[in-house]
Amino acid sequence: NAGYEQPDFAAIFRQMNERKNMTLVYLWSRYQKDCTAREVKPYQYRPFCELYARWCSENYETLHIQAVIAQKMEVDFAGKIFELIDKLTGEITTIVVCDNCKQAVTANKDWINPDLNKDYAARADHNHTVILPTKVRKPKWKSSVENAVGILEKGAFTI
Repeated sequence: NAGYEQPDFAAIFRQMNERKNMTLVYLWSRYQKDCTAREVKPYQYRPFCELYARWCSENYETLHIQAVIAQKMEVDFAGKIFELIDKLTGEITTIVVCDNCKQAVTANKDWINPDLNKDYAARADHNHTVILPTKVRKPKWKSSVENAVGILEKGAFTI
């Protein structure tokens, strides 16, 4: 777009992925201040975000997982044991999202093909369950697991 200063989206992408709690609002604010100091025209926030999203879709592949309630079970070693049962069918068929603890995952270099503890994997096979560990180095799902365990331990939710 003529007249507007183009943001360095590669640098923005790196900062979004390398720095914990980094936001697009903060990076846009820095971009806007830099443009003002250099007396060039910055994008407003909404077009900045739209251009960043387009840049990401053209430069990086992403995986979007559609969350379906009760389709998967998140686990953490909390002490108490509980079961998740499909009330319509009575079956215990789940996808298990675990953190990368050594009791479950021995190696998880690429998240696609994790090496599971042989006993954990055998139990999953026996129960017709898929084990899907959280991503390595970017534990965005881990907090979800930890929060779910906290809710269950406090008895605020019954299964």
